[in-house]
Amino acid sequence: MNFPNNSVIAISVFFTVTFSSFIVATTYRNRHRANDVINVTGHGTRSFDSDLVTWSGTYNRIAMDLKSSYKLLSQDREEVSKFLQSFGIKAEDLKFSAVNVTKENETLYDKNSIPRVNFKGFRLTQSVSIQSLEINKIEELSRQVTQLLNLGIELNSSAPQYFYTKMPELKLAMIAEATRDGRARAEKISQESGSKLGKLRYASMGVFQITAENSDSDYSWGGTFDTSSRKKNASITTKLQFGVE
Repeated sequence: MNFPNNSVIAISVFFTVTFSSFIVATTYRNRHRANDVINVTGHGTRSFDSDLVTWSGTYNRIAMDLKSSYKLLSQDREEVSKFLQSFGIKAEDLKFSAVNVTKENETLYDKNSIPRVNFKGFRLTQSVSIQSLEINKIEELSRQVTQLLNLGIELNSSAPQYFYTKMPELKLAMIAEATRDGRARAEKISQESGSKLGKLRYASMGVFQITAENSDSDYSWGGTFDTSSRKKNASITTKLQFGVE
């Protein structure tokens, strides 16, 4: 069968337009579907007890000459060491810092208000620190150090600092928990919208926070890490993006 030239051209144009329309519609539909995403934030929380504690204290002596000052400080070091060991602390677990030496001066004024610098002596300062897994023992020790005052030793005690040695494992477990929580949220959203949740396209970890138990501490964008409390709460967030099918 022979078609007139005009008919052939018309048929060709019809199929070309129809095919092009199909491609455009399919491309639009696929592009639109590719842009259908669900963004969610997952949360993970844990409560835990610290398993490591650190403590430190500082003491000092002052005398008019270095030799006398150092002798007094050495005597104090022996008494401090014996006192701490009486709580069951091993001698090798006591870390004594290097001795810091400063000159103590005071400014005096005569009757004409003319200042004069008066040398008071050499002050020698030393600190001792302990790191231990025996938290109860260190807590008791920190409460009893004032007994050293009876020996004439003024030891300035710091508050115990609490840490957790299994933090990497805890953090990984919390990330997994936050990811599961985020997926559950995304699945709920997709069900409510009558669609099917697709693959995970993007994930990022938010801030990691460690606060004291029952604390009202403000959360920080950079994360917080409480060391003042034995019992702690940890939280983490993950930001997830899923495709929609």
